[in-house]
Parts: sequence; structure tokens; C-alpha cells
Amino acid sequence: MTDRQPNRIRIWAFHPETLDYVRLALRDGESVTLGGNYVETDEGYSRHASTYTRRGSVIERSDFDDGRDCDGRLARGWEGRWTLGGPMFQPRTEGAPLLPDFSEADAWQRDEYAEAAGY
Repeated sequence: MTDRQPNRIRIWAFHPETLDYVRLALRDGESVTLGGNYVETDEGYSRHASTYTRRGSVIERSDFDDGRDCDGRLARGWEGRWTLGGPMFQPRTEGAPLLPDFSEADAWQRDEYAEAAGY
């Protein structure tokens, strides 16, 4: 069988908008973002996006959550890394594929009202 996508690392990822797993195939230097669309809620909006970037044998994952409700705006970010051949984990969802077990590299949170209160 001939590989139609040579030099790609293939991983499964969870898509936040379809609520299902998708197969990613990344070449070196390539990025793909899943999600990112704003969803209206009864009190404001929310958004989640995950970006996967390949750098050599490393996949970097960057998550971004943003939203506003009656408690103000809250934004969160998370970054992780996984090396080809590294640890995998099995989600508890029946039939879910093995996913890369990303190690945390950085995380942050910004809370509009907490900042205004001096926290």
C-alpha cells in the first residue's frame, strides 16, 4: 500500500464543535485549528479552540477558551507537548481512539471581574 501522505504524523484529536474524534495528519511546520466558533448562551457567549502544530517529532497543542456571562469575561489558555512515540491515553468514551497524552507546558487564566477587584 502506498502512503498518500508521506512524512506526516497522524494522531486522533477531539473536535470541540462536533463532539467527536477526528484524525489529524500533520507535516513538519503545519498547524490545524479545531473549533473556534462563538456559541451564544443564555447569558452571553463561549468559544473553545484547539490548535495542533507539528515541529519535527513534537506535536504542540494550544487550547483557548473564551466567554462572557453575568460574571463577566473569562479566558483560559493551555499549552502542551507530545513527542512521537510518547505516552497515549484511552478516553472513557466507548469506542474512543487512543489519544496523545500531552504534557503541560503552560497554562493561564484571565478573569475580568477578579482583576477589577485586585485579585
